[in-house]
Amino acid sequence: MKPTLRKRMNKKWSTHGAPNLQWLGMAELCLFLDAFWAEEGFVDRRALEIGSHMGEGLSMLAASGIFSKIDVIEPFAGEEPFNKEFDWDWSEVRLEWQRNTKWFDDMITLHRGYSYDLHENFKDRVYDFIYIDADHSYEGVSRDIEQYLPKIKQNGIIAGHDWHEVWPGVQKAVREQLGEPDWVFKDDSWIKVVDARIRPELKTN
Repeated sequence: MKPTLRKRMNKKWSTHGAPNLQWLGMAELCLFLDAFWAEEGFVDRRALEIGSHMGEGLSMLAASGIFSKIDVIEPFAGEEPFNKEFDWDWSEVRLEWQRNTKWFDDMITLHRGYSYDLHENFKDRVYDFIYIDADHSYEGVSRDIEQYLPKIKQNGIIAGHDWHEVWPGVQKAVREQLGEPDWVFKDDSWIKVVDARIRPELKTN
């Protein structure tokens, strides 16, 4: 059976017998989000995922019950090293995405395309949480942060995947635009709370 990104982690990403940090890290992130908003109780929270691939992390975010609506940007096209290395084609990836998200059709909305083409379709100050896991180049991550940061509410969270030396462009872009992450989880997901330090227009008197 072919490996996946999170549910069936390939052995190249870990030593034999080690726990699946890709799954555990996303679970850790969900637990953090639940604790972060615990005092507010359940409210109508919205999330946006940029880059979904098979939808494994997306299904965990949806199953957590933290969000009432999740918008997803995914082209199911383009260069993807994982597909090439582990013999997945985009038609198979799309089918796997549908399997992973089928329980959440009422809350997940797919916007098929590239984030840089679609950013004007999303309103500012709408989202409580945005997760970036698309183009991992410095230019790609920088562009996604720049274009989608205004979409986040005050005290919302911007986050992403692969805070790792293997992806120096991710680290450089995040540091330049947001500063050091507030937390990094076991799967190399990073988060930054969005407040007046990052967006001065959110400052209140």
